[in-house]
Amino acid sequence: MSKSIAWKRGVAIGTCGVLFAAAAAGGFAALPSRAAGNEATVYLTRPLQEFDGWGLSLSWWATEIGNWTRIGSSGREKREEIVDALYGENGLNLNIARYNIGGGDDPTHIHMSDDRNTPGWKGASKAPEGDPNMFYADEEYFFGDEYADPSTWTDWQDTPDYRQLWVLDRIQHDEKYNQDLNTEFYSNSPPYWMTISGCSSGGVGEDPVNLIDDDIHNEQFVKYFLDVYEYLVSQGFHFDNLQPFNEANGSWGFEGDQEGCVIHGAQKAEILAILKREMEARDIDVAYNVGDECETNTATEQYGEIKGHTARNGISGEEIVRDAGRLTYHIYGGGAKDSQLMYRYGQQNNQEVYMSEICFDGKEAGEYDPENLTAGFQYTTSIINVVRNSGANGYVFWQGMEDMVGQMKSNTNYGLIQGVYQTQEEAESQGVDLAAMGYT
Repeated sequence: MSKSIAWKRGVAIGTCGVLFAAAAAGGFAALPSRAAGNEATVYLTRPLQEFDGWGLSLSWWATEIGNWTRIGSSGREKREEIVDALYGENGLNLNIARYNIGGGDDPTHIHMSDDRNTPGWKGASKAPEGDPNMFYADEEYFFGDEYADPSTWTDWQDTPDYRQLWVLDRIQHDEKYNQDLNTEFYSNSPPYWMTISGCSSGGVGEDPVNLIDDDIHNEQFVKYFLDVYEYLVSQGFHFDNLQPFNEANGSWGFEGDQEGCVIHGAQKAEILAILKREMEARDIDVAYNVGDECETNTATEQYGEIKGHTARNGISGEEIVRDAGRLTYHIYGGGAKDSQLMYRYGQQNNQEVYMSEICFDGKEAGEYDPENLTAGFQYTTSIINVVRNSGANGYVFWQGMEDMVGQMKSNTNYGLIQGVYQTQEEAESQGVDLAAMGYT
């Protein structure tokens, strides 16, 4: 069956909001007509902040379209069209991307859809019955031995994450896309074989922390994180920032529908302290981030916890937050008070501050309706609040494209674009007749 995409008119109103917010942030200004009897003063010597731009996280949509490789309208041309719409100069012309280094889940698990189950970079074998360990990791990564000559490593196109990397390669290396692309390297979860639950979607219990907080496990995670970073750099990819966490104080549970891992402030400080030392030892000169919590109030709370903790290797929390290149937060909760506080924290250490994830479902529309502009207005309002009122240097959307059938089932309108991920037969099993809707 052909792959299809359904364009959301909400993108248009969202784009208008982007332009309006840029004006509000000091990029340009439109003055009221004098005939209306109004006057306005623009103070060009008082810029609020330097604005870097707009972007997307590549998971999960890039993992989906990166596999649309069949010749013709059945996939290959459509994935080019989607990337052009998002990162092309005749589309939204985005210039920020967040690449997700997957943890990968236990291959026997079936609770995540294919696009959400981002492949990991090393396999494992189950431990024998009665062994206190759950898994034993393989000696080599999927790209080869990390200690070998990089020239012997597998080409990225032959690794399990080739689909997401196809999009990243396209927007980083094709001259028709933004040449000043700012790319973040981030993790949603350690690999399944490294977690307490043996599952990369989360842990168990009331406080489902999913990585043992000791030097052995924290160092193991940092090593995995940086080994994959160095491999991808050897393949010609570049990254401007490193972020080992994503919404690490969320409610990530065992056998959930997406990757996630609960890690609290003190353990984050331990991991970031190890990351600092390991980056120095490897001569990696890239900024790391502090933040990426789901709500603005959680971001400020976690900032305080990290700052107040001295790691076991002697690095203080004050040094950790001071040396971070970027502070980040998401806006799924909290309020302007805390996003403005993150801005002030950034000002104290001359750090940029990004609102690094948001998606709106347009549910106020009451039902699935890709023509409804509710989500577009939600984005517009948030852009004004984040960019103008809270001084953010960057604004990042979550999903470039969402599964249309999934949106129909949940009566939501996520994604700047909606795409058909299923065949006719697969959609019918979920109660949707694609052929009757004109998708062939």
